[in-house]
Amino acid sequence: MAEKITIGLASISLGAIATDGSMGTTLAPLGYTSLGTCKINFEDPEKKEFFVEEFDDPFHVEYKQGSINIVFEVANPDLDTVQKVFGGTVSGAGTNKVYKAPSQYVNIEQSLEVKAKKGLSFKFPRVSISAKFTSDLSKENLFGLEVTATVLRPTKDNEPRFSMYEV
Repeated sequence: MAEKITIGLASISLGAIATDGSMGTTLAPLGYTSLGTCKINFEDPEKKEFFVEEFDDPFHVEYKQGSINIVFEVANPDLDTVQKVFGGTVSGAGTNKVYKAPSQYVNIEQSLEVKAKKGLSFKFPRVSISAKFTSDLSKENLFGLEVTATVLRPTKDNEPRFSMYEV
């Protein structure tokens, strides 16, 4: 049997959640991903042990699944990308194009796909997006956008919180 590996990042794409609450079908990359910044963090499940007087070992154990977060940095954000992850508005065109930030935090929920160059890739039907600018603004570093996507329970019944496929 040939060994299977997952390596490299082909794209990270966002798009509207399908109207029925399942995985969106029209996704687009936000831009290029800074080298080495994409992390898919699966947190450990929460474990609750129940004990009884008669035994030293747990009598019963319950688990609550851990959260999933995807963190990455967009290396080449433009004003439209900023609007997609912060909310707000973009108006004008060319050198007159302007982004205006919202006056309050905007809750942004999207579908997200992380596609590997080789191996296993992920689809997340519903994530909550938050973002911040990187502090780098120099000749040696790219000014970028750090994006965090927190996986949420899909609104469609029986829709998994993530699925995987092979590239």
